[in-house]
Amino acid sequence: MIDLDALRLRREVDWKTARQNLALLNHFFWVRSSRTDRLRFLEHYRRHRKGPVRDIPKAAGQIEAATRTWAERLWRRWGRRCRGTNKYFEVISGEATWGVASRELDAETSRRIVGDPEAPFRDPGARVLKDSRTTKVVETTMIVGGRPAAVIYKRFNRKKWLDPILNLFRPSRAWRSWQAAQDLVSRGIPTPRNLAYIERRPHGNGPIVRLLTHETYLATVKEEPAVDLWTYVHKVLPAMPMEVRRARIRRLTTALAGLIRSLHDRSLSHRDLKCANILIRTDVIEDSDELSLIDLVGVQLRHPLPRGRRVQNLARLAISLGSVPGATRTDALRFLRLYLPWGLSPLSDWKSVWRSIERAMIAKRSRNHRRGRPLS
Repeated sequence: MIDLDALRLRREVDWKTARQNLALLNHFFWVRSSRTDRLRFLEHYRRHRKGPVRDIPKAAGQIEAATRTWAERLWRRWGRRCRGTNKYFEVISGEATWGVASRELDAETSRRIVGDPEAPFRDPGARVLKDSRTTKVVETTMIVGGRPAAVIYKRFNRKKWLDPILNLFRPSRAWRSWQAAQDLVSRGIPTPRNLAYIERRPHGNGPIVRLLTHETYLATVKEEPAVDLWTYVHKVLPAMPMEVRRARIRRLTTALAGLIRSLHDRSLSHRDLKCANILIRTDVIEDSDELSLIDLVGVQLRHPLPRGRRVQNLARLAISLGSVPGATRTDALRFLRLYLPWGLSPLSDWKSVWRSIERAMIAKRSRNHRRGRPLS
């Protein structure tokens, strides 16, 4: 043992103190090991502790509860890092701009894009990925961590003339994405790294005018080599032989269920959880499926996460995966069994969850049909 400044010598360590110590230790292993491994540790701890722990299930439940309380407090503190100047981020102000940049991004580049947020769109090597009424997205190159790296740079256009006023009372879409990425990283959910958030304000006098936010910008590291899940399941999988495709679908089902379960277990939801917003790494695809989440405007942090949010997320994903070639209802059931804490629920009530998802899917399709919006 090292770093012993917090060590306290006592004649006897009561269970309450021991439980807090075990919760602190458990926090590291909580997201890196199985419940079986942690139970095995507790069994060995019981054998060596003076004054044995008699009720192991109760003790395990107390430690898990204390761990969750500690983790939520720690995760929220880490999630606030992206809001100000510290060892990880730096706040930069321009004449009519304000931004927060990661210290991984080259300092000169940070000041250049905060001073002129449109500059990356004019870079000679910039490649336009999307240019619509609501957003403009380019892929460009910036110095990250001392070396050139591919970066996705996105401008969020004003949807309505009221948006600058509404942003006084609610976070902008770019800020929601910026904060959501930090929350995901803090909780160990894979997503591309944040590099910079910038907001441009109008020139003018008066305290209210200077607070109005017009366009907002977001820069993130490009996850590569990777493709979105929609491309993978509709273009890559169908080209494979049937036996290989079935094996890949089963493996992908396991990886996807693990990702969504981790997202929900760590108090996060994504209301626009669809194939296009999930990336899959292509360099390791022969051995495993590594998934990450993008387009995080719809991510929300709430603890405890209500069942309705979980059902909505699962229904949105089920609709997006509904037309996957070769997928079956058995695959959907396998996903649900892997997603649910099987055997930990009082009733293992997977049928009610299945029916709730089905009702949410019907409601989503009906709503989109009424509004004339396509499903993706």
